[in-house]
Amino acid sequence: MKRNLLGILVALALCLALSGALAAAPSKTTQDLIRPQPILTANGAVLTDFVQIPAVLTPAAQTTLADIAALVASSQPVAAYFPEDTRAQLAALLPPELPVENLTMAEFASLSLGEYDEAYGDLTLTLSFATAFTPEQTLIAMVAYPGADGALAWLALPAQAADGALQLNLPADVLKAAGRDLILSVLIG
Repeated sequence: MKRNLLGILVALALCLALSGALAAAPSKTTQDLIRPQPILTANGAVLTDFVQIPAVLTPAAQTTLADIAALVASSQPVAAYFPEDTRAQLAALLPPELPVENLTMAEFASLSLGEYDEAYGDLTLTLSFATAFTPEQTLIAMVAYPGADGALAWLALPAQAADGALQLNLPADVLKAAGRDLILSVLIG
């Protein structure tokens, strides 16, 4: 009996000693798995380091994700989070047989952009995520940036799968207005 008790105590001591080391090691999170690919500008130039993925979500993205999670936890659809005008944009991008309420959020990320030059025009952005997307899926990129009033301005953009990655076109006017930080929520139907 004493031997069993001693064995349990030694095992417990080892677990406690190792837990600090495990907590200090970074884990693989969704943010770790997002890989931006070179970006194609409207004039055909390639930008290699224009998009960076921060190691942690920005405060605005953290708040947004928490708000969406609370909404979904209360059995509401993800789309209910977005402003009414954005939901209308979203609905216009969907096939008639896919109601907005059936969309789920597949990915969520903060994006830090480089210095935008108007000569770039629209940018074609390709991001690889932990989720591998397929051409059969309906993909919508919900993009947010701080508006002039400080509140997040949301925009629904069509997206498509490209060899498992997400590909979307960021319009020049959005890039000019957005500044450096974007929030990206990928909805899938």
